[in-house]
Amino acid sequence: MLGYHPLLVTRADSGEVLHARMRKGAANTQRGARRFIDELVAPVRRAGATGTLTVRVDSGFWSNATIATLNRLDVRYTMTVRCHTPTIATAIAGIADDAWVDIDYTPDGHAQVAEAAYSTGTGRRRVTRRLIVRRTRLTATAQ
Repeated sequence: MLGYHPLLVTRADSGEVLHARMRKGAANTQRGARRFIDELVAPVRRAGATGTLTVRVDSGFWSNATIATLNRLDVRYTMTVRCHTPTIATAIAGIADDAWVDIDYTPDGHAQVAEAAYSTGTGRRRVTRRLIVRRTRLTATAQ
């Protein structure tokens, strides 16, 4: 049985669908993520894309293996992460109050961003990554 929510890639500038895959109904988003990225990047490069490729994915793709695949393919990425993960939660909690910068947001809301670092792995496999955190709140309506 195929799921109702396909993995889908579109171009940001045109909305053109570049790649899609239907998943089994009970499949986790992370299942097949590395292969999906390989299947996306190869034809885009063969079609002549020579500039920087950037993908935006949700937290279902978040894993060291997915990040390694994106790095191997020289693809930049923005990826949401699970905030309840201890290393991420610690990194966010360690952001100083004066590190937050206001950004444009909806007319009835307020948003800020800050940068932190978090590490994964141990020993020689320890990797430190950059984490950009956005916090938001609505100001004109009940939350």
